[in-house]
Amino acid sequence: MYNEYFFVLDALRADHLKYMPWLNSKINSGIFSDNYTISEGFCERIEIFTKAKPINLGFVTALTLDYNDQFIYPYSWLSPRISKYLALIEINSFFTKVLRRILWKICSFYSKFPIYPQRIPLNILHKVGITEDSIDFEKFSQKNKKGLIYKLKEKGFKIDWGLFTSLVSQTNMNDDQRLNELLKYKSKTKLFIPIYLSVPDKYGHKFGPNSPELINSLAILDKKCENVILNLLKSNSKSGITFIGDHGMDSVTTSININTILFNIESITGLKRFVDFDFFLDSTLLRIWWKSNLNDKNIFVKYLIENKEIKQKGYVLGPNNLEYANKDLDSIADFIWWAKKGVLINPDFFHLSDISLKGMHGYLEKDNPSSGFFLRIKDDLKKKKYLKIESDSIDALY
Repeated sequence: MYNEYFFVLDALRADHLKYMPWLNSKINSGIFSDNYTISEGFCERIEIFTKAKPINLGFVTALTLDYNDQFIYPYSWLSPRISKYLALIEINSFFTKVLRRILWKICSFYSKFPIYPQRIPLNILHKVGITEDSIDFEKFSQKNKKGLIYKLKEKGFKIDWGLFTSLVSQTNMNDDQRLNELLKYKSKTKLFIPIYLSVPDKYGHKFGPNSPELINSLAILDKKCENVILNLLKSNSKSGITFIGDHGMDSVTTSININTILFNIESITGLKRFVDFDFFLDSTLLRIWWKSNLNDKNIFVKYLIENKEIKQKGYVLGPNNLEYANKDLDSIADFIWWAKKGVLINPDFFHLSDISLKGMHGYLEKDNPSSGFFLRIKDDLKKKKYLKIESDSIDALY
């Protein structure tokens, strides 16, 4: 019996393996690609493990406002009427922080899978649904009979998610704790163990993808991974080891304040947020869901797409954009604007305007964002390098 250890290094770019000497030395020891790609957006986990494209399931980000009976809505218990009154309390950052912490505590009581409300406007908080992390990957795989998890379970593997991550996870471990816990595994059955490591993402966002802080943190992480792997292989040299950088990380070069742009258009058109339309701001994505009639929204869209910054710093996706005309974007939102590489929406529904991120991911493929990597190490594997590996081909490499 042996285990399969599957390390997901969040946002570790392929060209950053050079900052991890031990891991970099292993690219000649098995199957390797320095151009691992996922679908556009922020939902890589379900694609890695189940082969499903998130956009085909109706989402591209971790949260949505569209109702879907397979999603979890942690704040569905919160009355919209009460939310409007609570919003009046948010007169400064102190009251906002206190109120949202209280809501989080209440959510922990009322919801099986609570999430912190972040900076999501209270008017729409009750509508916010968790997308990919609402889905049980194992049940989903068995139903669709495809993907990495399905193939492994067919081969008799049990899946242990204890060292992985999700928005609805009930465990809260850091990278060091996960690696330490991994060394305690003494399974006599075949286990597939995904291990989530956050360092590349954390330091890449905060300091930038080419910062000394990130480079130094990767060297430290590399040494920790080496020690853990050597110990794991001592107990069972036949164990399978896979590392994935699930996507890249690109430098932020400029920002756009879409919140202010929307306010300006509201004052011109008379349409009001959360009355005539709902919207959601991720770090690279604006989504709008309409409530008002056709003429009103067409006027609003006209002002929006003719805005100088909107035109220069991103793309409107939809039927008029031939590259995306064949994709079911209606299931994502009524209106979608996606930032160009290097552009950051600031503020968004997760960060205040005074928080400046230096790195970001989730950009469109047309802008050639940095890639992740795939590396599978096993003694009985013959060295093979792939120019490109997409997430839906991982199961074939097993």
